[in-house]
Amino acid sequence: STVECTHIYTRFKDYQPRCLGNHGFIDLNFALTVSCNIFFYDVGYNLGIDLIADYANQLGLGVATGIEIEEALGRVSSPELFEKLRAHNDPPETWSAGNVLQAAIGQLDNKFTPLQLASYTATLANNGTRMKLHLIKEVKDYNLENTIETIEPVVLNTVEADDEVWDAVKEGMVSVSRDTTYGSSRYYLGAYPITVASKTGSPQANGVTNATFICYAPAEDPEIAIAVVIENGASGQKAAPVAVEILDEYFGFNSEESGSYADESALLP
Repeated sequence: STVECTHIYTRFKDYQPRCLGNHGFIDLNFALTVSCNIFFYDVGYNLGIDLIADYANQLGLGVATGIEIEEALGRVSSPELFEKLRAHNDPPETWSAGNVLQAAIGQLDNKFTPLQLASYTATLANNGTRMKLHLIKEVKDYNLENTIETIEPVVLNTVEADDEVWDAVKEGMVSVSRDTTYGSSRYYLGAYPITVASKTGSPQANGVTNATFICYAPAEDPEIAIAVVIENGASGQKAAPVAVEILDEYFGFNSEESGSYADESALLP
């Protein structure tokens, strides 16, 4: 689909949220690259909140990951949750059609753990197959000589979609890393030795802008998925260096010494 971004979303007369840019006619690839709010407002409006919540859960957001320790479940925005959280307001607030726009870009009442974001990223890398997460690979006896138990992979669910859907998302996330003009993580990953699919995010809460960053690599044959969250981090790209250090450690690179970083002018303030 193509959406026209005119900087202001004008579907509603009494609520017209804005985009940081004025992108004109824009497709998924470019919308991911430049984080176009208008594109995702419109996609969210057409999906509706029930489908957004359903897909979010299927992709691993707001649900248990299966890890062996106690975990927070997070939450996905919904009309029921919205009204429950505001029942004691005077007067109590009720859900409106405009709320789906904020839910669609990860705002409103969405609240996800870094682990869920990592699971979500791995599910994208796996073309919709969501795996149970583990801390334990195997259990050995006291002398570490015999393996008592090996933890086998478990599929929790599979999001049904054509390969071209996952390929389109991957291409957009690679563009975030590689696009030399607009990619928001291009400074850190534009010249990285392997192709990384990434996405920056700047969720706001209580007047503070936090930094979120997800990625998986290599984009063509994924081995690792990463999620970074920094409270009061100002913008998603500020979390990218943490992910780069993890990638360096995993793949045995040294980005700073090898000069893998691209032109420093690409880094946004």
